[in-house]
Amino acid sequence: MGLITISSRLNPRHISHEADIVLQIRLLLPLATCAAAAIVARRSFATARVVGHSMEPALCDGDRVWLVRPGANHRFHVGDVIVFGHPRGHGSPPLLIKRIAEAPLDEPPLPLGSLWVLGDGESALDSRHLGPISGDAVLGVALMRGR
Repeated sequence: MGLITISSRLNPRHISHEADIVLQIRLLLPLATCAAAAIVARRSFATARVVGHSMEPALCDGDRVWLVRPGANHRFHVGDVIVFGHPRGHGSPPLLIKRIAEAPLDEPPLPLGSLWVLGDGESALDSRHLGPISGDAVLGVALMRGR
C-alpha cells in the first residue's frame, strides 16, 4: 500500500477559508449590484407631481409622473411630455409640464436646441406666452403616470 499525503491545497482549513471567501463574494455581489443599480436609477429617473389643470385630460391635478432625465444628446420628439424649469428662472410655478408641439406655420423657425411646448388645456402657460423653451431647461421626459 502506498502512503497518502494531504497537500496544503487540500488542507481542510484551507478549503474552509476559500469556501468562506466564495460565499462572501456570492452574498456581496448581488448587494453591490443592487446598490449600483439604485445609484444609476437615482441619476436617470425622477418623479414629479402635477399641480394644476393645464395638461388635462392627459394629466390631472395630483397625478404623479415618472420621468427619465435626458442625456446630453437626447432627441426630443413631438408629443413628448416634458418637465422643465420656468424659462424666466424665477417664474411661478418654478417647474412646468407641457407637451412638445410642432411650431405653428406663422412662427419663424425655432432656434437650434429650442422646443415649442403647449399645454393640453386651453388656458395653459406655454410657448404661446413664454416663447420657445431651451432643450437645456428640460429636467425630464414623462414615461408614465399614476395617482
